Amino acid sequence: MDLREGIKLSEGQLLQTTGADLQAIARRGAEIFLEMIFRDGFYHADPHPGNLLVLPGGVIGILDCGMVGRLDERMREEIEEMILALVTGDAQTLATILARLGSLPASADLAGWRADVADYLSYYTGQSLDRFDLGKALTELIELIRRYGIILPTGVALLFKVLIMLEGTSRLLSPRFNLVELMQPYQQKLLWRRLSPTKHFQRFRRLYREWEYLAEVFPRGATDLLQQIQAGKFSVHLEHQRLEPSVNRLVWGMITSALFLGSSLLWSHEVPPLLGGVSVFGVTGCVLSLLLSLRLLRAIRKSGYLDR
Repeated sequence: MDLREGIKLSEGQLLQTTGADLQAIARRGAEIFLEMIFRDGFYHADPHPGNLLVLPGGVIGILDCGMVGRLDERMREEIEEMILALVTGDAQTLATILARLGSLPASADLAGWRADVADYLSYYTGQSLDRFDLGKALTELIELIRRYGIILPTGVALLFKVLIMLEGTSRLLSPRFNLVELMQPYQQKLLWRRLSPTKHFQRFRRLYREWEYLAEVFPRGATDLLQQIQAGKFSVHLEHQRLEPSVNRLVWGMITSALFLGSSLLWSHEVPPLLGGVSVFGVTGCVLSLLLSLRLLRAIRKSGYLDR
């Protein structure tokens, strides 16, 4: 542990009395974090004003590294692709990446998710850089993700939090600070990195390892499966999801139909007791089956689907 003597960014008035260039300090501090995130994949994950110091000479000091974020190679590729989709306005790719990162629930409306992402992206991509608020944009994106029940990996959620805090901290020094403008050079770096031969070779080597592992375990697994089949121990387990409402309505419809047919027979054969020459049980059963069918139709119309 080393002692760092400086002025915290939370002490804005004291910084102004020193005559320091606050805009340059905000830019330099943000660049440090962007380098940690996009170059190293290992970054300080709590950049609030109390953890950042301005040392003599305008040097940025960072305190409290108890919370850090790590991005493995696969996660960095996904985030790079997500950033490029944000920059180019590719809503289809952005929706696919976010759903893949957070595992979109099977019950989620995929078409609605893609449409909402497209609406979100069309609103923010049409804004100029001087009006773009990255913190607000990321906050709304997180709310959209949460609305569809997507749970982001810890690394991605932490990265969103860091970017939101980083922009807020920088704007304490310079209200006109724009993190998106500062990130523009990294967009070209990310693009060239994805197209570099070294990157393709690393991806090919990772795929080769995965296929090599599959080639090793597949014959053993296939042999075990064949042995289970030959011994008569092979079994298939099926698990249904969300079928109870459909089954209940199917049973309800069958009971209603049976009640109507039975009551019609009682009515047509004038089965006693009779009232005015009409079977009481027959009429009562028909009326009851009509009410049951109306109840079933109302439930279907209310939900719009048979399985909800």
